[in-house]
Amino acid sequence: MHSLEPPRSKKRIHLIAAVKAVKSIKPFRTTLRYDEAITYNKSNEEKEKYTEAYHKEVNQLLKMNAWETDKYYDRNSMGSKNMISSVLVFNKKRDGTHKARFVARGDIQHPDTYDPGMQSNTVHHYALMTSLSLALDNDYYVTQLDVSSAYLYADIKEELYIRPPPHLGLNNKLLSLKKSLYGLKQSGANWYETIKSYLIKQCGMDEVRGWSCVFKNSQVTICLFVDDMILFSKDLKANKKVIANLRIKKKKKLKP
Repeated sequence: MHSLEPPRSKKRIHLIAAVKAVKSIKPFRTTLRYDEAITYNKSNEEKEKYTEAYHKEVNQLLKMNAWETDKYYDRNSMGSKNMISSVLVFNKKRDGTHKARFVARGDIQHPDTYDPGMQSNTVHHYALMTSLSLALDNDYYVTQLDVSSAYLYADIKEELYIRPPPHLGLNNKLLSLKKSLYGLKQSGANWYETIKSYLIKQCGMDEVRGWSCVFKNSQVTICLFVDDMILFSKDLKANKKVIANLRIKKKKKLKP
């Protein structure tokens, strides 16, 4: 018996298959603390890779000026309201990469140290799927871009002090935060405002009305999901130009 459904284009079939494939992906995460990943790790190979990831994370934080590096504060002289606990989290990604992340304990952050009204917007999946569908139907070039250490490009306005990473020789000391460290309640919103300001002021884009995190100018459309961007354009050079400008601005800390 023959189906009476209208034939679908090959492009549409491939799109549906891709969406189903993405939905079928199961989360894969192994999260460890410092002692588990390094101190008591019985596998020398794993221990070495986690140690390398730890040093890479600390060096990146120092490079991005995440905190004041020339002055430290006595833990006993600071009010508890402005003190933020921290934790080092390690995980092994799906591709086998070992990663370390120094994060603030935003789950116990004092409510007076952030604005609860701030929102960290991300592109709605309907907006993303619509953009992908339009790109498919119109043969647009699609480019994906990941901004590494994205939150650290955003300054913080509040006066916050955090306990330093272990093994820096700074026991009972606090660091004065300058950047939006991962884990802080306001970090996502700070990053969104930073990248939004850059795209509007430097790239001549406007945020599409009714579609948060979708930005567009005469040549390029960008969908923003936290630190991931997807660029759509009829001209591949237009995508590359935006990416090149972002790389230049990253060196200048994305200041608009």
